Amino acid sequence: MKRNLKDNFLVLLLAVFVLSGCNNGEEIQPDSEKVLDHLVFTEINYVGSWQADWKNLYSYDQYIKITNPTDHALYLDGMALASSGLSTGQLQNLNHGTDFRTTHFGAAILIRFPGKSGETKYPINPGESVFIAKVAHNHTLGDNEELFNKNSYDLSKVNFEWASEDQLKNDSDFPDNPNVENMRTVYPIETPEDAFPQNLIHETGVLALIRIPAEVSDNDMLSNTLYKWATGWTSLNKTEGGVDKEGGGHLTDGDHNPVVFLKIPNEWVVDAVQICPQQDYQWSVVGESVEKGCCSVLTSGMDKVKNPQEVAGKALHRRFDGKKFVDTNNSDVDFEVRPSSLSKKAL
Repeated sequence: MKRNLKDNFLVLLLAVFVLSGCNNGEEIQPDSEKVLDHLVFTEINYVGSWQADWKNLYSYDQYIKITNPTDHALYLDGMALASSGLSTGQLQNLNHGTDFRTTHFGAAILIRFPGKSGETKYPINPGESVFIAKVAHNHTLGDNEELFNKNSYDLSKVNFEWASEDQLKNDSDFPDNPNVENMRTVYPIETPEDAFPQNLIHETGVLALIRIPAEVSDNDMLSNTLYKWATGWTSLNKTEGGVDKEGGGHLTDGDHNPVVFLKIPNEWVVDAVQICPQQDYQWSVVGESVEKGCCSVLTSGMDKVKNPQEVAGKALHRRFDGKKFVDTNNSDVDFEVRPSSLSKKAL
């Protein structure tokens, strides 16, 4: 039977998807007819740019791009970015009664956008995007040449920076940018000695966009046991089946005491990306209703040591299937690796 033009286009589209990006053998289904009704991550730049003087990676220039793919305005008021506590690159045998992945997201870090839930002060209009930087500076220029990089990006005009004013107030190299809105770190609770922003994008973890209901305050999340995920585990070597150690994850006290994450209902997760080098991926640290699969700029965790210049300046980009952004809740399918969209150009 002869294929029509639409069939031929879909076959070609499948071939292109299979030959590029993060896919690791997962069958890809185009979802051109699926209507997206929520904000999505469209770029995650986290590995760093090439610092020729160091002959290594410069990692102060991390940023995230969030896009509104709908036909109406959506709002960041009351929303937050969160990073998982469990590591996708280290298999953990969670203690009995402490595995809540099917119903909850375990957040080791939660950083809120300004504005309150239900307000409309921070819109993203249809088809538009916002950029959120770790540090909102022009990283290509500066007085201290060792801390700036001509191969980096000008992030001085982004929409938000996840570094808080308190984290930057004593930093002479990266002072707070008064022209860019600061986000607020809710968890872990900051202390006066915190002098630099949280490492929000982990190379073996999940980055999530969270919508917090208006009736839930920061204090509720910090004090109510409903939002506490106290856990412990035995870390396993997946290939050998042996016990490595107890404790672990991205957040640990060093004494293997139970680690406490924020216990975020999966229904609050608007979008998520599960990140891990394909060769290092051990398990999914979130329920399938949130995300599955994994994606990474790196093939293995050793790429930054062995081939730093090769991975420098690359980012995760959400695929576009010809009609819309792809969102199958599978990071393996939804993202591909391409150079940063800000390379050699301004916002």
